[in-house]
Amino acid sequence: MALDREKTFSNAERLLKQGKTAQALDECKRLAEDAPKDLLMLNRLGDFLARSNRGADAIVYYSMIAEQFSASGFYPKAIAILKKIVRVDPEPLGVGRSPRRAESQAEAAGRGADLAPSGRRRLPARPGIHQGPRSL
Repeated sequence: MALDREKTFSNAERLLKQGKTAQALDECKRLAEDAPKDLLMLNRLGDFLARSNRGADAIVYYSMIAEQFSASGFYPKAIAILKKIVRVDPEPLGVGRSPRRAESQAEAAGRGADLAPSGRRRLPARPGIHQGPRSL
């Protein structure tokens, strides 16, 4: 019988609100085992774990998601997930995996050229409009 993921996730949230953290985490593990390739659900699980003060467990899910996005060439999404890891705990990112390194990989692949350092899309420069400070 297939697992209803939305119902199971809402049940886990309800258990967490009731203070039944162990049971809520069991529900989360069932969700992760049911669909290990569903990145949206894994992201929601990571957020859920981070909210329940289980940062180390959340980082495991976030890392899996970041690896999948990076392997698929979705560097801006990988960067966003790596930034979530830094918010939860800034220490686990080593020299090899950091948002800055992922941004440079995106630039090298030509996919992040239209992203500003903040991760937002840059507006194209329009001819005839002064782009810098004016000199008098």
